[in-house]
Amino acid sequence: IEKLMLSIDNIESHKNILAICIENTKAKILELAIRGKLVPQDPNDEPASVLLERIRAEKEELIKQGKIKRDKKESVIFKGDDNSYYQDLPSNWINIRLSAISEIITKGTTPRGGKIAYRQSGIGFLRAENIAGYDKLDLSNLNYVDEESHKNYLKRSILKENDILITIAGTLGRTAIVPQHALPLNSNQAVAIVRLVNNKLINVKYLAYTLNSPIIKSDLLAKSVDMAIPNLSLDNIAECNISLPPLAEQKRIVEAIEKIFATLDDIANQVE
Repeated sequence: IEKLMLSIDNIESHKNILAICIENTKAKILELAIRGKLVPQDPNDEPASVLLERIRAEKEELIKQGKIKRDKKESVIFKGDDNSYYQDLPSNWINIRLSAISEIITKGTTPRGGKIAYRQSGIGFLRAENIAGYDKLDLSNLNYVDEESHKNYLKRSILKENDILITIAGTLGRTAIVPQHALPLNSNQAVAIVRLVNNKLINVKYLAYTLNSPIIKSDLLAKSVDMAIPNLSLDNIAECNISLPPLAEQKRIVEAIEKIFATLDDIANQVE
């Protein structure tokens, strides 16, 4: 029995080591992705600088229409700065702040009465624990609020398809993308909401993977306020440095990441 227990302990230890290796490999893949080293560049791709100008034009129109406010800090294109990760980007990439491509960056709202406001059914109400990472939502432990609260007091945090969600309290930096089939949804104040100016000009999965890269995660953790519950401000999110490739390359990067991640997940599942 002692030998059997020792063997079981060894198996569990090796499982843990494998899990760590898989997560480290995923992190390395994301690091290569945001540096332009995961897939080949195509000189025929429309440069990201042209893409950004189209986004800026759309954002300016939204400002003129009074739908959004102008950014307090105007975004500029920059390379290098103080971070070596951005010094050797491909020539048709740019480095921008997340706010430059976002229509809004806001956060959810706590319903009046807190937990008392939760219902057995109604409008799904997301908390940080529902943000599962990368592009995934975990809807298995979902709370609900009534439709009146959703449309009135909580209207600022009504979610839309392809919104990118980021946890900003507790466990920081987990992400998810809002799928159409999960709507209608709302969220609490521990979740930041990033809504892009135009989802057709930015691949939302590329952006979600970028936000999970080691350099972004490290930067966010460095900026977090160390209270009883660690938290990030919306300014911290808005000022994230994003390496932006051409749109066609964004798609190629996402396809490569998902293929590699699927293989790694298969390996992990086989040893469970």
